[in-house]
Amino acid sequence: VHLDTVYLNHWMFYPHMGADGNTIYFSYDQPKNSTQLAVDFSVWSGTLTGKLAATLLSNSNPFTGGDVEPTPLAGGGVMYSKYAISGGNAYSEIVIQPKPLARPIVLTTAAQDCGQPALSPDGTKLAMICIGGTGLQSTRLEVATLTGGKLGTPQTVVNNCLCASPVWAPDGSDLVYY
Repeated sequence: VHLDTVYLNHWMFYPHMGADGNTIYFSYDQPKNSTQLAVDFSVWSGTLTGKLAATLLSNSNPFTGGDVEPTPLAGGGVMYSKYAISGGNAYSEIVIQPKPLARPIVLTTAAQDCGQPALSPDGTKLAMICIGGTGLQSTRLEVATLTGGKLGTPQTVVNNCLCASPVWAPDGSDLVYY
């Protein structure tokens, strides 16, 4: 991406291209409140041929790190990891944002503490990394079916690991992960 202006003191991560080859989805630290020193990411979209940060899609929870790893969905929605804090504990839920700034559809629970969503090429399975119940000393690579915006019962593929960044094979037959 070529930008004519470099914006100081801003961060962008996790770019994913939309199916049209021109729309890009990413996590960006806007809107930002510099007086609180909060750097929380929200999900944004834009185009490579127009304005890059054109549409704010999500409202992140303050002081959590925010909304990260956006994955565009068929039909215009976006799936991502949404971080929150409750009872003094931080956790992640995987959510679907059906349209900009709408209430997200929550797919996983705070107790599951799942993130790093990877949607299969056909859109019917979701791979994710879950921490819940591990005492934070390890993770699980889990896969669940996804039908009509509803997540099926997750199946553990690899247990008790330091797994990260699952990615599906182009034909959806296998997963590769760290």
